[in-house]
Amino acid sequence: MASLKNLTMFADIVKNEHIDIRKSFFGLREKYYFNQTGSELEVKQIEFTTEAGKQLEVLLKTPINKLADTLADCGKIQQRPMSNVRLDICVSKDRQFLALQLFNYYDLMFHPVTGVRVLEGKNAQLMANAVLTN
Repeated sequence: MASLKNLTMFADIVKNEHIDIRKSFFGLREKYYFNQTGSELEVKQIEFTTEAGKQLEVLLKTPINKLADTLADCGKIQQRPMSNVRLDICVSKDRQFLALQLFNYYDLMFHPVTGVRVLEGKNAQLMANAVLTN
């Protein structure tokens, strides 16, 4: 399981004004929460086909006012294990906060294709439903 601290987008997430960091176990352990709902953040790294990667790239670059319509058109995006396209996701358990970044694998490592996209509320929930299985 991936750790939030190991993600490329870590700095962007902790700078977000809606993220709360709580330390425990004598300050050695940190948990991250979406402070609008109090929901804990989870990290997922999911791999997709090249075609799905192109679809995800379009979604991540879609303006916020057109995102719901674009998501409705594309439906559920199919995952594929062991692929050359990876989506790093930081999502609150209630799916009201979502941060995403898309990567392609070449030259023996994953390289960012997009910047970090942060979504909240209804848009976060719609995007989470499109890319997550659970």
